[in-house]
Amino acid sequence: MKKKIEYYIKEIEEKIEFPGKEMEYNETNSEFDSIYNEIFSEYSKECENHRNNIFENRKKIFWIRFTLIAIAVILIMTIPLLGLLERESIFHILLFIDVLAYATFEYIYVYCSKVDTIESYLKYYKNNVISNLVKLININLVYEEIADSHIIDVYKKAFGNTHCQWYDDYIHGVICGNRDIEMINFLNSKSNELNKDNILFWGIFATLNLGKNINSSIKILPDKAIMSTKRKLNLDSSKFEECFDVHTDDRILATRILTADVMEKLVDIYKKYKIGFDINIIDNRLYLRLFSEETFEPTLYSKYEKERLYYDYNCINLILELSEKITEVIDNMEI
Repeated sequence: MKKKIEYYIKEIEEKIEFPGKEMEYNETNSEFDSIYNEIFSEYSKECENHRNNIFENRKKIFWIRFTLIAIAVILIMTIPLLGLLERESIFHILLFIDVLAYATFEYIYVYCSKVDTIESYLKYYKNNVISNLVKLININLVYEEIADSHIIDVYKKAFGNTHCQWYDDYIHGVICGNRDIEMINFLNSKSNELNKDNILFWGIFATLNLGKNINSSIKILPDKAIMSTKRKLNLDSSKFEECFDVHTDDRILATRILTADVMEKLVDIYKKYKIGFDINIIDNRLYLRLFSEETFEPTLYSKYEKERLYYDYNCINLILELSEKITEVIDNMEI
């Protein structure tokens, strides 16, 4: 279930921008710079054409609205000056026709033209820019704009039943040898009604086949997460416990997995990317939630293009780094 086009229209009308976080990066790394230059040497011009079409469409809509409203105002001001009922009736008819034309324009032309220009840009950006970003980060990963609904069942297995508002931007492939990984951009809420107070999770959900069954569950959650204290595990790293809480049904196994090296790595990743995440290991699968909110969205302004894409680049790399570290540790354990 993709985001509805009305969601994009509302964001653009209210904020004059596609949905997404405002990023402020002082600098990017050399790997990303190389990826960015390779992508936009090919797609920059066409992206700019799509953006120009959206702005031109906004201008056309403004002037047609202005003209129809001006005609209605002139007719209304003219009616009291007419002495003959017949003429007044004629002008009433003309006024009615103008109002009808305005209503038709609003519901047909405005909506359809907005949908056409916005959808065209979204499709081009995601299937070219984001698709190539994913491929250049890891050749074994594939991007698809739409995800299969099975991924929601996977999410529910790890985090329980919730109301899914949308899921799209499906990334899948193999990493860490030959282990399958899936990621989606996902938003779920407490009920079908969507508002800020109702959101449970908004970001990227990823799941990875560990290749080994730990026959247990370990949850690594953001510090002060609301959970039962019965399964909480206290560890020796104060830096780690400033960032995370651990809950498990096998304390010995969790301690073997969360070595000093692993805890240090998780803290380093958290501080490096400055994006919240939690980890849930259940039997032979790893489940990750990255609290990134909007990802993989274009911009209406070329000056924000690089920052937006750098955020997406960091989100994917954060998930890959976490997956590789957890997999490495479990691979080297005897369970």
